[in-house]
Amino acid sequence: MSLGHRGVLPVDVTDGTVDLTLLSNNLEAADGSQVTLLPVVVEDGHVVPAGGTITVDLTDGIDSPRLVDNQTDSEEILGTSGNDQLNGTGDNETIRGFAGDDQINGNGGIDLLLGGGGNDTIAGSAQSDFLDGGADNDLLFGNGGGDVIFGGSGNDGLYGGSAADYLNGGEGADTLYGNGGLDTLIGGAGDDIIYGGSQADEILGGDGDDLIFANGGEDTIIGGGGNDTIYGGSQADQIFGGDGNDLIYANGGDDLINGGNGIDNIWLGGGETVVLDATDSGYDIINNFQLGQTTFVVGDVNTLSFADGANGAEIYQGGNLLATVSWQTASTFANNVNDIFV
Repeated sequence: MSLGHRGVLPVDVTDGTVDLTLLSNNLEAADGSQVTLLPVVVEDGHVVPAGGTITVDLTDGIDSPRLVDNQTDSEEILGTSGNDQLNGTGDNETIRGFAGDDQINGNGGIDLLLGGGGNDTIAGSAQSDFLDGGADNDLLFGNGGGDVIFGGSGNDGLYGGSAADYLNGGEGADTLYGNGGLDTLIGGAGDDIIYGGSQADEILGGDGDDLIFANGGEDTIIGGGGNDTIYGGSQADQIFGGDGNDLIYANGGDDLINGGNGIDNIWLGGGETVVLDATDSGYDIINNFQLGQTTFVVGDVNTLSFADGANGAEIYQGGNLLATVSWQTASTFANNVNDIFV
């Protein structure tokens, strides 16, 4: 285990704690030993504290060390290629797990926690931390504070806390939990599952067939590419399906819904506004339409026409099919154009 502090090796060993040998810039200790590291200098024969940074580098073959960092000046902890347990303190630190299935705990402070390769479990603290799982399948917990969390590649689980967090799953089939706070949740590439929290979140599914739950708050949801399934919450949400054949459940609240490109299946709750865009490819299938509650935004109402189709009333604009409204007849729309369309 090599230790360095700007070219100096300040080491404090508590009596009876460990037997060690200091060889040049290397510190050797028996298995199971505990070593306390302090940044110190010797002045006039006395050991006194010194400021600065201690760097702990365990990348030279030590198997699965457990680092417990108890010093206020310590700023960086490095793991190995094995399965490490790396614990920070209440200070602002950088902890790097490297390869292996690591457990990293920031504890206190504003920390930079980097998992690297392997299936890592990383936990922030009550402060605002930065977590990056790296490659493979990781679990990342922001806990308190406004955290920034990147899953990296692999099928990751990202958990925000009570504050306003930023979660980005990256590549792979990720699961994101916003929990409390005004969160930004980005699934990234892959078939992701995203759970919004109790407040107004911004949710972007990204590429892939995503499953998105808005939950509480007035959320903005963008499905992105792929055939997404989106559940709005109990309040006024803005839902954009994006590309692909999406399935959208508005649920409660006065929602704004735009299915986007593709053949989208939209289930309304109460009081929804639906944007029917003739410039998008495909059309929408509208279910649970309520006269006097649902409004369709079409731009120019003078270009609309209606017909009875096999699955309900069909709405056309300039010859393009905008929507099929289930369980309705064309006369309902023809006789109430000004009440339904804007």
